[in-house]
Amino acid sequence: HPEVYIFILPAFGIVMELIPHFARKPLWGYRTAVVGLLGVTLLSWFVWQHHLFVSGIAPVLRPFYMLSTELISIPTGIVFLVAFGTLWQARISLAVPMLFCLGFLFNFLIGGISGVFLSDVPSDITLHGSYFSMAHFHFTIVGGEIFAIVAAIYSWFPKMTGKTLNASLGKIHFWWMFIGSNVSFTPLFASALLSIPRIV
Repeated sequence: HPEVYIFILPAFGIVMELIPHFARKPLWGYRTAVVGLLGVTLLSWFVWQHHLFVSGIAPVLRPFYMLSTELISIPTGIVFLVAFGTLWQARISLAVPMLFCLGFLFNFLIGGISGVFLSDVPSDITLHGSYFSMAHFHFTIVGGEIFAIVAAIYSWFPKMTGKTLNASLGKIHFWWMFIGSNVSFTPLFASALLSIPRIV
């Protein structure tokens, strides 16, 4: 699990770099954002224990591991508040990179909220072997990290090469990817509630 958070740190950095540019205002709470990123970095080393809830671990250890897993939502929430604070009363330009940043915020929020259920012992014991974990993973990594990487490509590729990308095709790309990923991954939550195991 530390690896997953190491994956998302560059995505957070990309989004916090691009949102101020397309919102036409400075990043709200820069130092707070740095503290949030450091918090994610440090706490990511303690987030793997929730995989042990169903492994026969001593029940007395479960509350500590549950708390250590839930704590990472605090610095992650701080990063989100910084992003939304920057968007507040901004003159937002809905260019293609900004659309992918907004898609990142939406998808990663769903992934983060679903992660809270997987960090609680009672719900994780029920959901651990179901498609709920797959939905959580895909909303955070595909809906989060991949959207941020694509936003970076649309923003920085023209600056590096001097070649302008077609904005109309970029917007079609965004809507196909946003709708397609949500249509693909949302049913995984329903599959989980129907008790369909993820290993079939």
